[in-house]
Amino acid sequence: FVYDATFDVGLRWRVNDRWRFNLGVTPGTYADPDADGSGFRILARALAVYQWSESLSFTLGAVYLDRDDIPVVPGIGFSWTPNDRLKLDANMPRPRLSYMIYEESGGAKWWAYTGASLGGGQWVVRRDGEDQVMTLRQFNLVAGIERRPIPYVAMFLESGWVFGREVEIQDTKETFIPSDSFIVRLGVGY
Repeated sequence: FVYDATFDVGLRWRVNDRWRFNLGVTPGTYADPDADGSGFRILARALAVYQWSESLSFTLGAVYLDRDDIPVVPGIGFSWTPNDRLKLDANMPRPRLSYMIYEESGGAKWWAYTGASLGGGQWVVRRDGEDQVMTLRQFNLVAGIERRPIPYVAMFLESGWVFGREVEIQDTKETFIPSDSFIVRLGVGY
């Protein structure tokens, strides 16, 4: 198995009623427990958001993945919120449709959602007594629930289907195609 240990640091600021920006870096280590190398990588994002109307905004920017196969993906798309309960985030690389199912008395909201994303990653793995770089490329279709905080703990639980998978070992150029699979993820944030 492989692991990710990361720390995300971001800066979001609103310039005026129309423009806001989102900059961030996510340093981390991506490896298997037996690897000697650190697998240290730095992911980053730079996004500009233009608020067209109260319910519609457009995003343009880039997301740096620090991967050999896909180093950068565009951060482009739009968000449409036709009412307080429905939101369409058609932003790449992670589009999503959300519906608010419950609002706590303190203001935190529970949302059900479905979405897609570019999955996989890149890790340092130990194979045949040597550290090698392994890249997994896959696509995810998920559904889940999340609690968006006001102001404290956020959490989510999602599951879905992963497909279009390909694994490459960088040093040997060995590739193989794993079968489609099922994914379950749980996350907590503060």
